[in-house]
Amino acid sequence: MGWTRWNYDDIDIHTSDTEVTASVTVSNVGPRHGHETVQAYLEFHGDGPERPARWLAGFAVVDAAPGETTTASIRIPARAFQVWDPDSAGWQTPSGTYVLQVGRSVSDIRFTRDTPHP
Repeated sequence: MGWTRWNYDDIDIHTSDTEVTASVTVSNVGPRHGHETVQAYLEFHGDGPERPARWLAGFAVVDAAPGETTTASIRIPARAFQVWDPDSAGWQTPSGTYVLQVGRSVSDIRFTRDTPHP
């Protein structure tokens, strides 16, 4: 917990062959300088192996003075989408819809977006 307040203003998602990057614009709207840990969770909707309802896929820490806006760049590697397949003895990305949730914590989600996987 910090001594300031944060607005989550915008999110932009980019996908490459190896990762997804979520660029999250946040503003320090409180009276003090502060640090914020912006967290990204993945959720899977589809058939396939049993998985947790959502899992932490990445995070970034930002610093800002009062009234300042900054961007947290969260790298989510392809492995965050994958599960181990014992039949092929390798990592596989199950087909289905992946939902990216970004916020202060798993109980304080600010953005929810469908996201393509790498």
